[in-house]
Amino acid sequence: MSPEDRHSEALETELITDPEEKAHREAKNGVRQFDRAVEMIEWWLQPEKRFSLRPSALLDLNRIALDGLSSLAGTYRPGDVATSPVNPLLRSWCASTWIWQLFELLPPVRFIHFPPCVN
Repeated sequence: MSPEDRHSEALETELITDPEEKAHREAKNGVRQFDRAVEMIEWWLQPEKRFSLRPSALLDLNRIALDGLSSLAGTYRPGDVATSPVNPLLRSWCASTWIWQLFELLPPVRFIHFPPCVN
């Protein structure tokens, strides 16, 4: 992929430059992110709760995934990024009524096939 084909390019320095240390941190964060996702699912499975996918939940998972790897962990990209607006699209996807209709029609296990975002 050439730089001209990229949709965005964040301008930041790497916090961990050693490939082995970086891989270890990514694996550790992946386990922590999985544990947090399980906590979220268990909370929403309570009978009195109604699921609501919010950008804050996705940012929380992003923060865990990038902890110690990026100074942008858990945040929307600040300026100095060339991209089309993502934040409004994310909000639109999270608030979409067809998502709620699917939650009422399909068993929860079916939602493991839905990616959090589409590139």
